[in-house]
Amino acid sequence: MTARREKELTLLVALVTILVMPTLFAGSAEAVNSSALRMWSEAPNVVVNAGETADFTITLAASTLFSITVSFSIIDLPENWTYSFYLKDLQIQGVHLEAGKTATIQLTVDIPLHATTGTYEFKVFASGEGLHDSYSFPVSANLPLTLEIQSPQAQAALSLTTTSPEIIAHVGSSLSYPITITNKRKTGDIFILAVSLPKDWTAAFKITVGGKSQEVKRVYIEGNKALELTLEVTPLIEADIGSYPIVVTVTSENRQIDASLSLSASILGSYDLAVTNENMFTNVFAGQEIEYELTIGNIGGSEVTNVRVELDGQAPTDFTVRVVPRALASLEPDQETTFTISIETESDVSAGSYYIDFKLVSDQTEAQKFSLRVDVEQRAGPIVYIGLVPIIAAVVFFFVYRRIRRR
Repeated sequence: MTARREKELTLLVALVTILVMPTLFAGSAEAVNSSALRMWSEAPNVVVNAGETADFTITLAASTLFSITVSFSIIDLPENWTYSFYLKDLQIQGVHLEAGKTATIQLTVDIPLHATTGTYEFKVFASGEGLHDSYSFPVSANLPLTLEIQSPQAQAALSLTTTSPEIIAHVGSSLSYPITITNKRKTGDIFILAVSLPKDWTAAFKITVGGKSQEVKRVYIEGNKALELTLEVTPLIEADIGSYPIVVTVTSENRQIDASLSLSASILGSYDLAVTNENMFTNVFAGQEIEYELTIGNIGGSEVTNVRVELDGQAPTDFTVRVVPRALASLEPDQETTFTISIETESDVSAGSYYIDFKLVSDQTEAQKFSLRVDVEQRAGPIVYIGLVPIIAAVVFFFVYRRIRRR
């Protein structure tokens, strides 16, 4: 009992020393509480640019007699400025200190890009309670800090870049812009994605996760990290040919920082070729050669290059097929051109209808297949004519005989 009473008496003296004596000499509760909890910073004055993040390193120390549990708050910080406390990269709201122990925490303050330059003073408060066995009492401490804000560096905290600021596409095609968002602040943040488009166009931001593409409207980017995504834009199907502006805007969730990126979409007309002949057939005598004029038209809205008419497979047996020219360098919209198809048959080819398969191709269009029907006829040979001589002679003799008889 004597030892316990001595312990309690020692504790009572300590409490009186902490709670009463500083009040007598300092006359303030703030000084009293600082006896149980001390808080300081080796660099309480920090200079940063608007749009950046300020970092303060703060150390807390508990009295050797009591464990301390406190939570943090800040006063006099300008409105809409945000802050966070961290302990070993873990975001916290307070700390617990065993008797005689210290803890070092980080305070980050996000400075808005449009913050007014000048000096800002504010205080960090730590308040809670001290504890020893069953005895507890309130403790608190405050730390004055100063921020000197300088003029912002242009888009210092956030940047948007792309390797393809202008993409050329054709009516009915989609456009894909690769975009890199770089968070230059030391702390991570959530960013809202937005895009300004021509009327009735649509767009989606997409990222690849686990090998799969998924649409996103906001993303989280760690401090000093970059995120790659793709903006997929679908123009209006009836869009006129021309150049269209697209503006991408990325804004932090607290709207303190933002950045924009200007893009361009150049829309060209569609690619389309057509065979314009009305009748896709011809005829030839066996053993002869004929030429068929094939007319090709560019019915799209853009120039088509390397236009060719080629055999699709093999020509029929005993047929020789050639196409002139072999290729046309280019064909402008609404223009036509003619290819000459030469068809030569062997003399012993059987009479009948034959189909020759072709394909119309170019650098921009898919192959269009079509067929040309060729009707082969056989001419009457010499033997046929020799056999007709007696018949013709008999007919002539008959008419001569009838005339003589009448006389």
